[in-house]
Amino acid sequence: MVYTPFKGVDVPGPKREFAGYGRNVPKVRWPQDARVAVNTALNYEEGSEYCHPNGDGRNDGPTEMIYAIEPHHRDLCAESVFEYGTRAGVWRVERLLTELKIPITVYACAVALEQNREVAAWLKEAGHEPCSHGWRWEEVWRLTREEEADHIRRAIESIEETCGTRPSGWYCRYGPSVNTRELLVEEGGFVYDSDAYNATFPTTSTSRGNATFRVLACCDEVRLGPPEQPSLVQSRASRLSPQADIPPLRCGDMSPSTNSGAQAVATTPRFRGMVRTPRRGGECRCGAAQ
Repeated sequence: MVYTPFKGVDVPGPKREFAGYGRNVPKVRWPQDARVAVNTALNYEEGSEYCHPNGDGRNDGPTEMIYAIEPHHRDLCAESVFEYGTRAGVWRVERLLTELKIPITVYACAVALEQNREVAAWLKEAGHEPCSHGWRWEEVWRLTREEEADHIRRAIESIEETCGTRPSGWYCRYGPSVNTRELLVEEGGFVYDSDAYNATFPTTSTSRGNATFRVLACCDEVRLGPPEQPSLVQSRASRLSPQADIPPLRCGDMSPSTNSGAQAVATTPRFRGMVRTPRRGGECRCGAAQ
């Protein structure tokens, strides 16, 4: 009897990749030979969650209170838990960050910033990076492809209006749908997404065979940005700029298990991934012609 190796099936969404960097670990050198860079991020979702006042006809999932009431009843307890974050919690964090002069990335839902524009004003005034956490704090895998594309556009327009800048990153609630990365590529203008958890160092990925974006997956949050994106690098690396012994990220680099792609790295106890996309038409942000 001859053994037949296991073979999966074709399914929608990105293909799985198990090799990673393997034994070829990238070498990253920080200024002054620093060994650690800390990335501080804040999730801001309050006011965009599922609830009756938002027209959802249901309540969101478990909060800090381990209790759930019937969906057709309005959960005032859950609503008040979310309201604490936007009324008091975020400002406790703001005072600490301001005192210590720490730049951060804020994973912010667009509608949450609309609900409390003072938070958006703080991000703008302090120069913190607003990363889109979605139009609302929603489960995008429940949306149709067309609905998700519409919500991505709404999130971009909303954050541009409240924060005065277009988001360059994307981070879904829990995880993306099988369409999310393709839609981010089609929309264009994103430098990264934060929806992968499968590596310590950067990896590359494609969508529909398109070589114009990168998913940089990481554990202990390895963040990368090209040299022409200093604000992104500074936000994630607390103003540090590493010197990497590997080439800069360019659209032509398509080696999923090699050392191409690192230019700036920061770490944090949490872990996220990234995607690099071109803007609509024209050239990729790295300068390589499409």
